[in-house]
Formats: sequence, structure tokens, C-alpha cells
Amino acid sequence: MDLVISRLHTKSTLPHLKAHIEEKLERLSRWMDHLHKATVILDDGGHQHSVEICVSVDGGPRLVGHAESDDWLEAVNQAESKLETQIRRFQDRRRTKSRVH
Repeated sequence: MDLVISRLHTKSTLPHLKAHIEEKLERLSRWMDHLHKATVILDDGGHQHSVEICVSVDGGPRLVGHAESDDWLEAVNQAESKLETQIRRFQDRRRTKSRVH
């Protein structure tokens, strides 16, 4: 899976954060084999850290998980959890449609 990490209003590079993001996206790819590109946007504007993870699915929609927190790792965990929920829903819909036809 291709991974692009962009930073907005963030001056520091956070190597441990990149490793954490890669670990979480690897976990998501276990749920679905058809994930081929992920874009992560880290924003430090304001009082909280904002993380947005966009994942492209082959033959499906673009899934987006967004979260804000005081801690970068917590924001990544929350965004990944939201994406996991969306992936599960997408797979359930795909299975339901294949059964109906």
C-alpha cells in the first residue's frame, strides 16, 4: 500500500508517529486486501492535534477517518478506529449485495 503523510502547521518531524501510523495502516490492510493508497494529513492548528486518514479502495469508495485529540498517538488511534468501522460496513454491504444478485 502506498502511504503519503502530509503535515499542516506542524514544524517537527515525528519519527515515532510515522512508525505508529504505518503499524495502524498495516492493521487496516489485514481487514481488506484491496486498499491501495493511504493519505494521512497531520494538522497542528489550534489547541488540538488533528489527524485525517484517507484510504482508497479498489472498486469502492474513498474512506476517510478524522479525529482530534491532545495527543498525536490518540488522534491516530481514533481515526484508525473510525476507518475500521467504515471498512467493516463496506464489506458487509458488499457481501449483502453479492447475496441478493
